[in-house]
Amino acid sequence: MNKKMLLAAALSAAILSGCQTIKEEHTQYLNREQNIVNVVGSVWRIDAKWPGEHQANRLAEHLYTSAVKFCERERQAMLPIRGSTEDGAKDGSRPASGWLEFRCQKGLDYRPEYKGLTGTFDVEDLTDFSNTQK
Repeated sequence: MNKKMLLAAALSAAILSGCQTIKEEHTQYLNREQNIVNVVGSVWRIDAKWPGEHQANRLAEHLYTSAVKFCERERQAMLPIRGSTEDGAKDGSRPASGWLEFRCQKGLDYRPEYKGLTGTFDVEDLTDFSNTQK
């Protein structure tokens, strides 16, 4: 009986602590900021801030995929121009932030065609051993 009560108490504590962690992650996700503005012509800039995130590599990947999706809505390709990311503070006082400038442009519609390897040789070159003698 004591084992069952101990197991139930441990399970309840694990569930409650897990719910708190999920709630914190959800709050941080909701507090993320992102906006896309037109710089000039077909050049766009996407900015984002992620509170609670201290490594900006996931943010950089998110900026890239968001830019690709933005251009794909217009059936265009995304060409990155320049960008930057900055890691957030580990204590959460400063969010991870980053920006990416990109251009939306029509695709080149390039379809490479493999034609195989081609070469020409003379049969006499293959049977002549004069080049191998010293």
